[in-house]
Amino acid sequence: MKNSTKQLMVVTQFLISLIANLQIMAQGNVITVTPDSSQTGNTVMLAISGHNTVFSQATTSLHCNVSGLNLFASSMNITNDSLMTATYIIPNNPIYGGVYDVHAANAVPLTGSFLVTIAPSVVIQGSIYSDDDGNCIYDPLEHGYYSPFLSVTVQPGNITVPVTSTGFYAVTLPGGNYNATVHLNVASYWSSYIGSVICPGTLTVPINTVLSQLVTHQDFGIVTGMNIIRGNVFVDANSNCLKDISDPVVSGGTVTFSYGPHTASVQPNGSYSINVPVGTYSGTLHFNTPGNNIWDSISCPSNNSIPFSFTGIMPDTITNQNFGLTAGTCPKLQTTIYTGNMRPCFYHHSNIYIHNLTAVTATNVVATVVLDPAEIPLTTGWWYNTPWTSILGNVITYNIGNINGYGSYNITIWDSTRCDVVIGDTLHISAFANYTPTLCVDSSYSYAIISHITTASCDPNSKETTFPFGENITANDYLNYTINFQNTGTDTAFNITVIDTLPPELDPLTLIPAGGSSAYTYQLIGNNIAKFIFHNVQLPDSTASEVNSHGFVNFTINQVAGHLPGTIIRNHAAIYFDFNLPVITNSTFNIIPQSTVGIKESVISNDEITVYPNPFTNDTRFIFKDSGPNSKYTISLFDVTGKKVREINSITEKFYDLNKGDLKPQIYFYKVWNNQMQVGVGKLVIME
Repeated sequence: MKNSTKQLMVVTQFLISLIANLQIMAQGNVITVTPDSSQTGNTVMLAISGHNTVFSQATTSLHCNVSGLNLFASSMNITNDSLMTATYIIPNNPIYGGVYDVHAANAVPLTGSFLVTIAPSVVIQGSIYSDDDGNCIYDPLEHGYYSPFLSVTVQPGNITVPVTSTGFYAVTLPGGNYNATVHLNVASYWSSYIGSVICPGTLTVPINTVLSQLVTHQDFGIVTGMNIIRGNVFVDANSNCLKDISDPVVSGGTVTFSYGPHTASVQPNGSYSINVPVGTYSGTLHFNTPGNNIWDSISCPSNNSIPFSFTGIMPDTITNQNFGLTAGTCPKLQTTIYTGNMRPCFYHHSNIYIHNLTAVTATNVVATVVLDPAEIPLTTGWWYNTPWTSILGNVITYNIGNINGYGSYNITIWDSTRCDVVIGDTLHISAFANYTPTLCVDSSYSYAIISHITTASCDPNSKETTFPFGENITANDYLNYTINFQNTGTDTAFNITVIDTLPPELDPLTLIPAGGSSAYTYQLIGNNIAKFIFHNVQLPDSTASEVNSHGFVNFTINQVAGHLPGTIIRNHAAIYFDFNLPVITNSTFNIIPQSTVGIKESVISNDEITVYPNPFTNDTRFIFKDSGPNSKYTISLFDVTGKKVREINSITEKFYDLNKGDLKPQIYFYKVWNNQMQVGVGKLVIME
């Protein structure tokens, strides 16, 4: 009996350990919960979904951010490892009101997502965060901020709530029709000690409901322990070196502080803010015109240099460090084009972005857009077109009027790609902006053309070089990049943050934002990191609205001067949907060929390469006509989405026999290199 008891105890301990380990094995993230609210006294069934989770080994619970109370499920049903349902009985007690995190064992919880209301009520919640770039927007590169000297007061009711250790707060108010104010309280002695700056100091939240409501993203940013330099950039119309109300703002360019150096972009309202370390040092401020253009001169200060010094260990804020510009005589309009994925028999849209690079107003602006004959413009329906003035075949004209200094105009065209277009065909769209004074029109800026290969479905989160077309560039080419994104999640994305760490071959000070799917802010941080934020964009998920779940940002940038043949420029971006893990795009690839610097991929001759047979069923042969004793070839194959599906390296023979293997019958594209120099491109067709 003793041995049996001992064995039973061992088995019991093993089972307890096994169950505990199974719970610990739950992993990944909880990403959504439906419904997102209920009231005290109710029984509610929650549908909880996850990403990289193991729900079959999980338990679930709710944790209140305000009261610290926990609710546990009375029953659970596992659908699969990505979806489970759980029934909760919410006690009929006001103490259980508040916002709850959703937990699944040790999976990362979905924070602040389930609301328990006490009768009709409004819950306001937000975060206090370290605003590292001083733009008053909480983004994924920043973190929650906590101090025992912080609290939040809400009116009406004079309700004061603490800030949690993660920088979160939540407060419950009655329903009704009124304005609530939310104020972040900072102890005065603590604020002066750390030199903190709050943005904004007070928030106004309109309440207009007799039903329960959850108001999120009411955030406060804190800049601490930093010296702050702030100012404005404007066109000094009356040459008094003062920012007058009537002076137009300059909504582009960057300001650089020589110590570091540290660089900040000028915002659409003409302001800038640079955060620099506390310490004792000197430096000068310098304004860089958008794209380093030479058409507007800096008149205040006359030498485009503002010197000053910081001393001591206490943070300081210096304001009114302003730059006044004298406008030149000619406007310069830069035209860029974005085009979405072109698929036969599908709707498609293009955006033409016209940006005034100078402080001079361009008058009587007329834009002419020429669509590829394979694109049929649409005039009615649920899509949105910018109203055109006239249309003749595939030529569309827009009478825009005036574009003010540093202003812009965006044209959206919806069309349908013809069904008889073959996947792999290249389509072209061009645009030209004419204006007065006509002598100022510079076609190298005002004319743009974009070429796009028709494809099947492709990765919606991607980066592409939209100009020049193809991988080969010259040392004098500027590059136009487009970063595409789509919300393929299960809920609305409030903020989209795109981070592009620029490679050393590109000049960050020449970056010009060139349009996007909606309004965004741009910051240059760390001297080479471009950050684009679509704030409160409320991008729907693809299941709710596929056509509206897409977005993009477009920008142009110059190369660093002096690139030699053989220079390779690679670039990719990271896309954050709210505070989820980033989606990393593909890497773009551009090269200055070692043979002829000016050659473009679209005119590369295939005289060096022969592929036969093509189309083929099982095997084809690549023949290298100029193969020599030192030749070493590489063949890369891409599908119609641009994904690399096969690569063969170190080919030293004069030919290579390619077997289709696991490649499906369809169109592919090949690129051939000889010792890292591209020598051929073409289309490859595998038949059934």
